[in-house]
Formats: sequence, structure tokens, C-alpha cells
Amino acid sequence: TSPPPNPNNSNPNTTLSYIVKLFKEGNLRACRALICNLKKHQVIGLGSFTSNNIGNATTDIKICYLIVIDLCNHFKTRSISFLDFKKHNFKVNKKPVNKYSEFVPINFVSKELEYFGLNCILNDSDAMKVFPFKDLSKKFSNPQFRFSTCFKYEKSIRADVTNYKEHILSNEPISNVNCFCSHYSDFIDPSVGHVITGNVDIVKNNKLRKLFKKGYTYIEPVYKNKFAIFRSVKSDLHRYIKSLATKYSVSTKLFDGWRAIVLDTLKPKIFSSKIFCKRNQTVISTEFEDLNVLKEHFIMTSVDKASNNVSFVCKKYYLDNLLHELSSTRTYQVSTDSEEDIVRRHVQFCKKFKIPVNDLSVPFMHMLPKFHKPTLDFRYIAAGVKSSTKVLSKILSGVFKLLGTTLKYQDNFNFKFLNASGYWIVDNKDRVTSNLNYLNNACSAKSVYSFDFKKLYTNLPHDKLIEKLSSLVKLCFKEKKLDFISINDQFKARWSGVNKTKWSFTCSDLIDMFKFLMDNIYVKFRGVIYRQVIGIPMGCDCASQVADLFLYWYEHNYITLQVNNKNPVVHTLKHASRYIDDLTTPNIDNKTVDIICNDIYPAELKIIVTNSSNLSTTFLDLDINILNNRFYTKLYDKRRDFSFKVVTFPNLRSNVPVKPSYGVFVGELYRICKSSSVVTEFIHDVKLLIDKLITQNFERKILHRYLKLFINSQPACILRHWHSFTVNDFM
Repeated sequence: TSPPPNPNNSNPNTTLSYIVKLFKEGNLRACRALICNLKKHQVIGLGSFTSNNIGNATTDIKICYLIVIDLCNHFKTRSISFLDFKKHNFKVNKKPVNKYSEFVPINFVSKELEYFGLNCILNDSDAMKVFPFKDLSKKFSNPQFRFSTCFKYEKSIRADVTNYKEHILSNEPISNVNCFCSHYSDFIDPSVGHVITGNVDIVKNNKLRKLFKKGYTYIEPVYKNKFAIFRSVKSDLHRYIKSLATKYSVSTKLFDGWRAIVLDTLKPKIFSSKIFCKRNQTVISTEFEDLNVLKEHFIMTSVDKASNNVSFVCKKYYLDNLLHELSSTRTYQVSTDSEEDIVRRHVQFCKKFKIPVNDLSVPFMHMLPKFHKPTLDFRYIAAGVKSSTKVLSKILSGVFKLLGTTLKYQDNFNFKFLNASGYWIVDNKDRVTSNLNYLNNACSAKSVYSFDFKKLYTNLPHDKLIEKLSSLVKLCFKEKKLDFISINDQFKARWSGVNKTKWSFTCSDLIDMFKFLMDNIYVKFRGVIYRQVIGIPMGCDCASQVADLFLYWYEHNYITLQVNNKNPVVHTLKHASRYIDDLTTPNIDNKTVDIICNDIYPAELKIIVTNSSNLSTTFLDLDINILNNRFYTKLYDKRRDFSFKVVTFPNLRSNVPVKPSYGVFVGELYRICKSSSVVTEFIHDVKLLIDKLITQNFERKILHRYLKLFINSQPACILRHWHSFTVNDFM
């Protein structure tokens, strides 16, 4: 073998030629060592050169090129070269996390608050000298201790606009409700003959129409005089000090010196500040008459998959549709028990397990229109934010999350060397993209299918739910060999061998709690109580975890049976991924499609194929396509399927701080970058994002500044594109 090229002098072509020679000799270890010893910029150059020339390579050399690209992908994310690391014995410098910070909640009553430098004022050296550190916990005495401001936002327009709750809880007969659709003929949906729309052009009042276009989360800025701003901050500081004094059992007088210095420093900054808003009244208050007319004619609620948008639904049709869902389907039955009797039963049961019942009421049923579907449909939700089973449901949600994690680790171990997977549940797209990249390494993309469970939540039979989840609870306790699951105040569960916490539950306790919840699912509508006898309501905290574990039971049992029978279908289904009721599987044939639709899951569940071609599909926020035996992905946003503009990002004219709002842009850059496998798609989607944010009053120059910082930070999702990005690419 000839001597290796000098890494400092050789170009990518010379290095690649030498690696190909080593590959033909079968010396893969030397190939890896050579790339490992290159510096970061050389690795990126080699990978880019190889990626650009792979199309001209013969079949056997293409395998070598793929290995080079894979190794470059691995090594290019290093901050220093291997030789420098070995020579200087560098240690990885992780960004330190300050565990010694304390948040001070401040009501964001005016946009001026963002520019007063509250963090600097709270941590002023003179103020910190008189702060009573010694009388509090050790955290406050640490040299790294710092105060941080946490803004609390004012009320958005949602509460003043939506009106579905008052009509659902009314006892007035539906027959007395009138239909006003004839006054809005241009917005009638022909499939139902009533007004159902998300188009705000239906609003004739210009001011209200402009307000609705800004979305439900918009907070109307109103003029606050400087005395009011100062009094608000002073009041917030007083509340914070009072909470500290109560927590640590000390007198509030200990904080008088600190509070005085903070307020004395803040006061001149407030009274010399610029006034941002000069409007004295909100649009809601000045146009309340026209708003009341809209509330009289329509039910105004959110839109499914676009919760920030206002939808207008004929009041009579909305109530008739809900009544039909509750009284004309087999999912619900009218209850003979009163709400008081039901709540009393809930309180008695929860008392046995020391579970508090904070709200003495039953959830009410409401619905959201689905405008992204080809045909009009609705999502029915039980609003259980304030209900007697709320805490019980949150406890079970934490428990089932823990069980899911336990089963995941168990299955990963059991199926590790069987070329199979019995755990298909995913929380995000990461596992999907990882599976597709794995298949791309062999250029083996053949097909991709997506499936959907039709009305999953309302078709889950209670008897099977209780049976299957009870068996999973018993299995997990048996595998862990521990007696308790403990829950903290944040409803996070962990395994425990002792009963020392407020909420520690045995296996039988959890089974009894789940059985009770399934037998006590009630909703109310227009003065009538209904019991859900099939399925679980959307809106229940543990609903998604229950559905996940129920489907997991069937998936795991099917794969285990086929592994024992040595059926090769387990290898085909190895890359299956399911997010609640959406399932995707790459590289399967028609026979496997029939197995998924007919053999794995119980007969009560209806499963359909959702993609029309087996060469493309959508799953979560991924648009997956097959070209030249490779999978390609790009960002898929369901909200682009709507016939009207969807409000997705904060409006900077809202009464919110400006600087944190730009963090939304950075988060979206990561999402788009991780979803896009092609450079052009990434650039295209970022351009669309920038244009959309500008309509939300973001500044282009600042967006480009954050984009440049994102590119220069070189996250892994950027480096995998083998492209030297500049801000000019996105102009």
C-alpha cells in the first residue's frame, strides 16, 4: 500500500482516491482511521465532494462512497479533530446550567416593561447586599445565584370571543334556538345547508374582522400611564416577597431594604420611558354591540389543528349536531344519576387514595370543526379542565407514561437481536427519520404506507380496555419487581420499593383506579347527563396514553407470536411507527397492508390506508417521497390545506415581549431543518416562514440576524446537507 496523503496538503479528490484504493484492498479500518484524523473543515470538504460525485460512481465504488459519506456525517459534528483531542487531552465543555436562579413573576401590563432591564435591576449589587440570603435556603447563598424575570401575560381575546360554553350549559330547549344562516348566504356550507366557516370575512365590522385575523391568543395593548405601570410592578414584588416569607417562615420586613433599592432604581426608568401604546380602549369594548350580534347568530369556537383561528358555526346546527352525537350513537347513554350523586361518588372513591377533588362538576361536551378534511367533520371533546375526576386522570396519565417507558426498554432488549420491533409508539418524528435514513443507506426504498384509525377514541370497548391495560400493569410490576409507583405534585411517576410519598400506589390500586375511571366517564349537555359506555373522551388527561397502550398490547402480542413462528413479516414491520391513531410503515407489500388492516387489531377498530400512492405519504409533520430507491422528506404542515389563512405565530403588535417572540423563529428553523432531506426544500420552507412572520410584524433584518446565528452554530441538521449556507440563500 502506498503512503497515505498528507492531510494538511491533500485535496478531497486525492483523499477520496486513496480511500477507494484502501476499500478495494478490504482495509476498512484504515479508511475509518484516515477520515477520523482529518480536521473538521477537511471532513466537511471530503463529504461534500463525495456526495457531489456519487452519481458518477460504479455500483461497487458507490458502496465505498456511501461509507465515506456516513463516516463524514459522524465525524463532522466534532468541535476539534481527534489528533488535537488526543494531543491536548481536551474535555468537552458543556454549557453550564444555572441551578441557582429564582424567577420573579411580573405582570406584563405594558410593552415598556421589556426595556427597563428588570433582571439587571433585581441583581443590582447594592440591592443584593441587603437581600436576606442567610435567612433563606442554601440556593440563595450560592455565588452563582441570580434573579430572573418571568412575565405573566394579560388576558387574550379568546375569553371575550368564544361563546360555546354558555350555550352548551344552558337549559333552554334547542327548539327555541333560531337559525340566521339566510343572512350569510355566501358562507353556507352546501353539504349541511348551514354556515360553517373559518373565513373571517363573514364579520362585517371592519375593526372586529381585523382583530379576529390576529387570532385568539392576541392580547390587545391598552395605554397604561406610568404610575399604573410602577404600581403594578410594586404590587408584583410585594406578592413575591410575601410568597418567599411564607415559604421560609420569615418576616416580610427582612426584604424591605432590597425592595426599596429595586423600586428606587426602577422608578426613574419608568417615568423617563417612551410610551408604546396610546389607545385607551380595546376593540372588544368599543365594538361590543356588533360582537354580541355575532354571538347571537353563531357559536364561535376554535378550529381543529388551528386552535388560534376563529370559526363560525350556525348555533342551531352546532347544538343539533352535538345532541345527535350524544343521543343517536351507541357511544353514550342518558344517565339517571344527578350531577350531585355522580360527584359524591367520585369524592368518596378518591378519598380512599388521598386524591383531592378540586372541582365538583362533570365535564361538558363541545366540538371543533375539521376544515382540513376533504369532507366536513368534527372533533368531539369533553372539557374536563374543571371536573371531579381531573386529578385522578392526571395521576393515571403519569402512571401510564411510566409504564410506556418501561415497556419500551423491555421490548428493545427482548427484540434486539431478532431483527424485529414490538414497540411502535413514537412521540415525534425522530424515530421515523432514523428508520428512513437506515433504509437509505442500502438504497432500498420501495414503498411507504400510512394508516389511520377511524374514530379511535370512541370505538375502544371498555371491557377490553380494562382487561388489556390491567394485564400490562401487572406485567410491568412483575418485570420491575417493585411494589409501588410514586407520583409527585407535578404528576410525574417513578418506580419505588417503599411507600413514603403522598401518592404511592400498588398494582391493585392502579387497576382499581383505572376501572373506576372507565365506569365513571360522564359529560353534560343542555342540562342532561350522559355516560360514555364505549371509548374514552378526548380531553381526558390519560386518553392518549390509554389508547397508545391498548394498541401496543395487540402490536406486541402479534409480533411476539410471529417471532415464535419464525414468520418473516416481523422483519418487514420492524420500521413501523405509530403516533396514537396514525401509523406509517416503509417497505411493505400488499399482503402486509392486509395484515395491518385485518389481523393485528381488534374487530371494533376500523383502519384505513390514507395515502393514494405507495411512493409518497405524510406522517406527523413529514412529507415522505420515494425517488431512485431513496426516501426524501420535507416539512408537511396540515394547516396549508385550509381554505383560509391560518394564524400560527404570535403577532408582535400584541401585548407580549418582542425579544422572546423571535425564539419561535429559531424553533421553527430546527423543525424545518430536521424535516428536510433536500437543501432546496429547506431553503424554500424557510423563505415561506420568513414571509409569514413578516405579516405578523416581525422585522426582516432581525430574522436574518437570528438565521445567521443559527447557520453559524452549525447544528447537526444543518451539517448533514453538505451545503455552505449563507443568509443570501434565503433572500
